[in-house]
Amino acid sequence: KGVILLLDELETVIAQAKSVRNAAYENVRLLIDNTEQAACFHIFFAIIPEVLLSEKGFKSYDALWSRVRSIGQQDKKLNYRGVLVDLHRTPLNSAELMGLGQSLRQIHQISYRWDATESVPDRLLEDICTRQKKMGLLSEVRLYVKQVILLLDMAEQGEDVANKLDLDEHIITSQQELEQEKVEKLQPSWDN
Repeated sequence: KGVILLLDELETVIAQAKSVRNAAYENVRLLIDNTEQAACFHIFFAIIPEVLLSEKGFKSYDALWSRVRSIGQQDKKLNYRGVLVDLHRTPLNSAELMGLGQSLRQIHQISYRWDATESVPDRLLEDICTRQKKMGLLSEVRLYVKQVILLLDMAEQGEDVANKLDLDEHIITSQQELEQEKVEKLQPSWDN
């Protein structure tokens, strides 16, 4: 028994005014500090490297930076129980991506009350892995997740994604969208 809190898109804080950023970083620091005292509480933040490297990222808030700055040294073995785990150093292999895809499909089926197994079969999930690998993008888990969810959404709306979709073009378009999203998120709306 316990609580797991998953927070994504923390990089959006970088584009906020300094006072908003500091308040957000203070909340992150408090959560990190207090989880050590709560035996049944785990918190996970999904961040991109810019949150650590940018001058408006964690570096700008000393109380938070002091907790994470020494983490991520490339020569050390990964500590999966540490404050920060670099998932780029732990890429999933094809079998693990397949398992992830099957889990996403199961969640989608339950959420939208439909049977996705025929419309998005294992063969299609495997094909996404194969094509991403050929493009040198196998380790891009976010891209794989986006592909699977988009295909599930399209299939649930009645499209024949298993037979009538140019998967290579779909992957390339999604990769470009992800890169554009990354650039847009890091653009400040005002400079404070």
